[in-house]
Amino acid sequence: MTAAHGDAPTRLTPDVAAGAVLHQRLARQVAELHRGEHQIRSDDVHEGVHGARIACRRLRSALATFRPALDRKLTDPLREELRWLGGVLGEVRDPHVAHERLVGLLATEPAEEVAGPVRRRLDTTYAARLVSGEEQLTGVLDSPRHLALLDHLDELVADPPWTPAAGRPAGEVLPRRVRRDWKRLHGRMAAVTGASDQDVALHDVRKAAKRLRYAAETLRPAWGDPARELADASRRLTDHLGERQDLLLVRADLTAMADAAEAAGEPSRTWGALLAREDARRRELDAALVATWRSVARGRLRRWLR
Repeated sequence: MTAAHGDAPTRLTPDVAAGAVLHQRLARQVAELHRGEHQIRSDDVHEGVHGARIACRRLRSALATFRPALDRKLTDPLREELRWLGGVLGEVRDPHVAHERLVGLLATEPAEEVAGPVRRRLDTTYAARLVSGEEQLTGVLDSPRHLALLDHLDELVADPPWTPAAGRPAGEVLPRRVRRDWKRLHGRMAAVTGASDQDVALHDVRKAAKRLRYAAETLRPAWGDPARELADASRRLTDHLGERQDLLLVRADLTAMADAAEAAGEPSRTWGALLAREDARRRELDAALVATWRSVARGRLRRWLR
């Protein structure tokens, strides 16, 4: 059975069983994970890694946000295994994204300002990390742990461990869970001002925004535009804070490469210029954050959750 009780409805609405709405989300994301892994094995590594990693995040989010509708004894361990797999995929995805960002940044530097083998150092630094990440991923894909995870996810779709809540109308069960995710996001944003570590606090905001986005996406097939608008607004915040987080990680890499270049007797001014530009971009993002937050915090985006 694909819904909580009986066959899946042909059209999702707030009146169908909550399990029917959730099942569609789970089934699609498990299929996306399989598709991503097929791409990885077919040598379309970076697209496959990207898709598989997003599927892991969306599945984890669904199992967390809507946990009252599922037997947590079975789904909580799945969340942890999805976290593990997402981490392995990140060891390939993160250096690829960082390398592309810095190569693009370097390409916009005036040629006369590029001193020393900057591009070569960028390429060799990230190539080493990519090789390490891909080797780890290759070992994981055929590991018993990973194959067991895929089996358990297929079982989740084929025979979901519903609780009685999954049989209730979706409108009675699911919006309140999305509203709970909104309250988490609001609380984390409010905590930023007094946080001792702003970077950590904003990263926590980003994670909460991503969870809200994925929760709203789950309800879009049944709720339509209201869910889409909330998901889109949340995505803008996650994109904003995601770039900021990328800048922090890239800055650490740039600093390490600048130190290595200096130790090797290479010119340092290009590295300094790249660092300065990334710092300037972070300040731009921080200055624009209030406006991005206001676009998410508009009350009309949440009326349907009441």
